[in-house]
Amino acid sequence: MSEFMRSHSERTTEKSEDVLATIFERAKKAHATIGLADTEDERVTKAVEIIQNESLAKPVLIKADFFHSLPLQEQEVLLRTVQEVRAARGKPISDDEARGWLSTDTKYVAAAMVKAGKLDGYVAGNISSTENTLRPALQIIGAPDGYASSFFIMLFPDDRPLFFADCGFNYDPNSEELAKIAVDTAHTVQELGIEPRIAFLSFSTAGSSAHEHVRKVQTAIAKARELAPDLAISEHELQLDAALDKSVAERKVRGSGVAGNANVLIFPDLDSGNMAYKMANLLGVRAIGPIMQGLSAPANDLSRGCSVQDIVDVVAVTAMQAGALKNKRES
Repeated sequence: MSEFMRSHSERTTEKSEDVLATIFERAKKAHATIGLADTEDERVTKAVEIIQNESLAKPVLIKADFFHSLPLQEQEVLLRTVQEVRAARGKPISDDEARGWLSTDTKYVAAAMVKAGKLDGYVAGNISSTENTLRPALQIIGAPDGYASSFFIMLFPDDRPLFFADCGFNYDPNSEELAKIAVDTAHTVQELGIEPRIAFLSFSTAGSSAHEHVRKVQTAIAKARELAPDLAISEHELQLDAALDKSVAERKVRGSGVAGNANVLIFPDLDSGNMAYKMANLLGVRAIGPIMQGLSAPANDLSRGCSVQDIVDVVAVTAMQAGALKNKRES
């Protein structure tokens, strides 16, 4: 057991209700100010009422006229923020271009406010595509390591949480990227007080098929085990049944500490991951996410098919992330 788990043993229960309790508890303690950038939606209105009643965050509704409703001095701060970020990345933009971004897209306003320290994070996507939701986050907030990914918290009716990655952002990650996705997701799972057991999924188990897609996953496993040797990572690529069903695992790959008992599932590409999470969600599994990781500050996406509770949940996770970032900076 890791040192982290020893100091957080009261949270090592691996129950969905405890995952939710942890998220909501930490969101409340964070006292974070979270922007909602897709506001023309009655689901957001209902979600905000719950968020305020539960004291999960201080929500800020960023409506279409938000930028122009700000005092000129505050508009100028956001304009300078956008221009400075773009210039620092060798992609300078003019006053008119920056003003155009902020005047026409509430997600750019939200991202600029996060970068300027006016918000602790933002959430959108209930009426926007993932690309349009997260492009401002990548361009303005940025990813310090140059790479970001996403994961879902999947809360099963049998009270078992699983973590799916990457099911909402990276189309076709290579071996190095898959390894990073796995390690980043595992560290997030540890922060929730759960010991991660990581399975890299494939249509092959332990070399049962020979194909370049399988080799990509096998290489990713080796790289992930190098990056984080103290994490529990399956020695082989696993089919889904071998990752989750102990009896199948015993027949297919004996002696593994992860096979049949995995709780972090790394999908080889966005096709498989996105279909898996949506299928599980339609069959009654509560899905929280996609939750972004790797950004300099929290910005999270919603499915356009999300429920009011989905919005509440993602705002709570965003507030929790903001609190963790604040604690890290102060430590």
